Amino acid sequence: MSGSSHNTSLLRGRRFYCREWALEKLQRCLEARPAPGRPPGILVTGGPGAGKTALCTEAVWPTSDAGLRVGLAPHCLAFHFCQREDGRSVAVWRFVLGLVDQLRASPLLPLGYRDTLDTPLVAPTLEPLHCQRDPDDTFKRAVLLPLLDLPPPEQSLFLVVDSLEWGYGADEVSSCAKAPGRSSSISELL
Repeated sequence: MSGSSHNTSLLRGRRFYCREWALEKLQRCLEARPAPGRPPGILVTGGPGAGKTALCTEAVWPTSDAGLRVGLAPHCLAFHFCQREDGRSVAVWRFVLGLVDQLRASPLLPLGYRDTLDTPLVAPTLEPLHCQRDPDDTFKRAVLLPLLDLPPPEQSLFLVVDSLEWGYGADEVSSCAKAPGRSSSISELL
């Protein structure tokens, strides 16, 4: 399953306007190492039409001079753009398998990550049926634990997940039938 088949941005290739300051702020945040006790990460928020998806798209596929100058794209491990019009893009299990596909192909991660995916502890979790039943287990065993086992990278890296609000509570299993401890949306999983 290719991670980029249905989770790309609808704005890819469009011109980026008037948010150069936001790209520069993302760059500064990415370059700054988090203080001890503070989790790393950036949460971009704003109302509809504020430009969150445009900013995320420009970070991954720059088209503007500012986007090319700040050079965020080479630091992107993976991306996922949830889309209201495409229910597949908000399915938790599809997100997890797409993320694993991109991480496996990433030249930014050492070969040890790929090797971990082929171990008997992890490989069965990558089967689509297993991931549909327990995406949290697949995420833990194929993403979180292997990444935590790697030495810290010399440069800061990032992962883009855009438009989480479209997937909140929209998984293929209704929340009333949800198994205990199972995430019903990508935002719950993260």
